[in-house]
Amino acid sequence: MNSITFSTLACANWQIETVIAKATEYGYDGIEWRGGPQGHVQPDMPVAKKALTRQRCSDAGLMSLAVTAYTNFVYSSAEERQAYADEFPRASYQSG
Repeated sequence: MNSITFSTLACANWQIETVIAKATEYGYDGIEWRGGPQGHVQPDMPVAKKALTRQRCSDAGLMSLAVTAYTNFVYSSAEERQAYADEFPRASYQSG
């Protein structure tokens, strides 16, 4: 059976706890978390908060499908491209 997931892009103003509760209520199997500076899972999010989010998803029987990075490499400046490349490790949902 295929899993049914949704993106938090559709509910950008919800708190993480609300996203998880609604995903469960509506019968979803997982969540694609909006990342980047404006997302639910931000690059500077504390490791403990990432772990708590992961645990809450697991407790609710949900998988985290992905974290969107909203990374942009279309810059003429090597410094700007490198800044986005440097963001990848900090944005990782699995870190910690």
